[in-house]
Amino acid sequence: MRRREAGIRAIRKPLKPWCTVDDFDRNPADKQERERPGEQKEKTDLGPHAKHAEAIRKLAGEIEKLTLVKPHLFLYADEAGVVRHIQGESRLTSRLGEAGLRAGASLAREQAGRNAVALAMATGRLSVVEGLEHDKRAFGALSWICSPLRREARTSGYVALGSPPSGELAFRVPLLQQLARSVEGRTERAASDPDTVQKRLEEHRLTFREMQVAGDWLEGLTVEEIADRLGIAEQTVRTFIKKIYAKTGVNHKGEFFIRFLKR
Repeated sequence: MRRREAGIRAIRKPLKPWCTVDDFDRNPADKQERERPGEQKEKTDLGPHAKHAEAIRKLAGEIEKLTLVKPHLFLYADEAGVVRHIQGESRLTSRLGEAGLRAGASLAREQAGRNAVALAMATGRLSVVEGLEHDKRAFGALSWICSPLRREARTSGYVALGSPPSGELAFRVPLLQQLARSVEGRTERAASDPDTVQKRLEEHRLTFREMQVAGDWLEGLTVEEIADRLGIAEQTVRTFIKKIYAKTGVNHKGEFFIRFLKR
């Protein structure tokens, strides 16, 4: 009996602290029910994503003051793996933007191959994909760590840190984990406040499309990026923004952000 128990203990392997590319086939994404990119239901609940992006923007700005992880990029993707916010060294953002990694791009495995966000989507756990393990060569310049973000016991998005492969995982992993927990905490506190971004926008009787544009604008997307995401002309986006400003009683972008994002 003791030999049998010892054998069982020997077979059981301790759970790894994070998932790697080897876990893709063990955790196929189709086992989990989720909306696929391009098939997402239209929603007007823009508040959580705007709050996630704003929290990451502020926290990442604080982290950028450190000299321990440079160069680097921080990225936020929604629950379907669509990039909603990315920030970091301009040289890196430009290079990866040219390769297709920009706001509005899908990081689901079907579209972007193996990457840390796709792995976190498949496993629901902290995931690491190192440089050349990526299927897309353009992503190989960086190693990525991704953590799911939870809200009300459900995955509400993903935050990822990209940095040179030579960086120490022992430092980068806890850094990203702390960022994820901080984002969750800030978003949870905002969600518990009845005066949410969405509610305040709805008070001004914006149309569904105006709500979409307003949400993307508050996330920091450019006019071009919003046009690409919504499949409309850039001039149409500018027209929507003017209408949103008129309805909400503001005159410029800074005033709009202060009214709907500042506490």
